[in-house]
This record gives sequence, C-alpha cells and structure tokens, in this order.
Amino acid sequence: TAAGKRIGMFKRAVSDSQGAWTDQPNGLDAANAPDIGSQSGRLEVFDDTANTGKICILYLLSNLTSLKICTFDVGTDTWDAPTSAVTVSNISNTFGFTRNNGGVFIVIGTSSGHLYYIHNTGGAWGPINNILNSTVGVLAGGLIDAAGNSYVLLNETGTEMSIRHIDPTNVLSSPVTVDSDLATNAHRPWMCFYGATGIAVGHVTASGASHGD
Repeated sequence: TAAGKRIGMFKRAVSDSQGAWTDQPNGLDAANAPDIGSQSGRLEVFDDTANTGKICILYLLSNLTSLKICTFDVGTDTWDAPTSAVTVSNISNTFGFTRNNGGVFIVIGTSSGHLYYIHNTGGAWGPINNILNSTVGVLAGGLIDAAGNSYVLLNETGTEMSIRHIDPTNVLSSPVTVDSDLATNAHRPWMCFYGATGIAVGHVTASGASHGD
C-alpha cells in the first residue's frame, strides 16, 4: 500500500525485470487511488489485462466487515472509481476473486460454517449465497478457466487441502484432495494453471524443509 493507506500501483521504467520503479512512494494516479483506511492492506488481485487491460483488486475497508472492488487501467495508468461496499460477516483471511468473460466479478469467502460466493455485476453487488455448509478456509484463489470455472484452494474437513471450483451455473464441484497435511496462510499456499489442463499447488510445509506438492 502507498503512503496514506491507499493502494499503490507501480511500474518498472524499462521492463518487468530492469529499471527503477515509477512514481514512488505513492504510486501511479495516487490522488485517485482507493482508500483502505486504517486496516493493514488485506486485498486480492486478479490480472485481467489480457481481456480488458485492467488489474482488478478486491480490498477490505477499515471497518473490517466490508469489501469493495476497484480496477486500474494499465493503458492510461489511472484508477477507475471503486464499487459500493458489501458487508460480509467473519471476514476471511483470503478470498477467491475472479472476473468472468461476461465482466462479472466472483468473490468466494467463508463465514461461520459456510462457504459462500457473491457476484458483482456492473458495480452492483448480488446476494451472499451459501454453497457449502462446512467449516472450511480459503487458502488461495484467483484462477478462472476458459469455461468460466472459478477455482479455490481450501482447508477442508480439518485434515486436508483440496481444490474446488464454482461453475458458470454457480454449482460447487466435489473436492479434489491435494494433500493430507493441512496448510495455513502462514505456509504461503498458492496455485496456478499448469499445462493445458492442470493446476499446480505449492506451499511451505509445516517443517519448513521443503516446498511444493
């Protein structure tokens, strides 16, 4: 985050690996950067530059119970106006956050004993929809495939990590077990697409001696 508790966006002057970072310390278009208040910068990023030229950010407000979405235009180096806020209970440490080809944002989170999703269409929030009555934790998200399936990596059943997805009709898939060792956010879990049809998952194990699965 930039100075003043705003979200900062920066570019390298030459390439992705060389040159100085631009517009330090406050970031590009700092006057219009989203204000996150007094919270410590909990946010999720979805790179939609290939489709829309925008970097999309889901961020927590200082009341710690509300979320907004903002987008940054990499062509003009400017911020768009953020959405209105949506109030959720029992804020997740991590959210699944994607945008489908129709321009709908999909947020996946957890509350007490539930996994839920929310859509944001044209800046308007839809209802909170519970899709799993179970105590789970979202570890990573940000993946959506060409068919419109949004993926999340979960702590599930208290003993294992799994991957699930929500399809375009909002149906939750069955879990695919990744590991019988339960990871937490402290283990830095992540996932990415691998090859034509695969998903790679990595995390630091509890012992800290090896990385990835």
